[in-house]
Amino acid sequence: MRSLLRELWNGNISPMDQQYPRRSHYDEAIRAMCENEDKLKSMLDDQEKAAFKMYQENKDKVDEYNEENAFIAGFRLAVRLVVEAFGDDGGSFTDDV
Repeated sequence: MRSLLRELWNGNISPMDQQYPRRSHYDEAIRAMCENEDKLKSMLDDQEKAAFKMYQENKDKVDEYNEENAFIAGFRLAVRLVVEAFGDDGGSFTDDV
């Protein structure tokens, strides 16, 4: 059995590399967002495009921090669930749940 921690350390597992099915709700939302971004950019002059680019870069940083925090919170919750599942009684199944 391979070690998940070792695989994560060696970069063989990347939670950020996720694929999504074509024509899914997510795919449609991404396509619509890109189309609208292109429309918006075509309406902007060079100064406005520079301001929009700065906005996008700042938003990307905020999104990255939010995703990192969500990953950490989810991981901590998962570990707490495992600890509770295999708590004081050694993980045995009893009627006094």
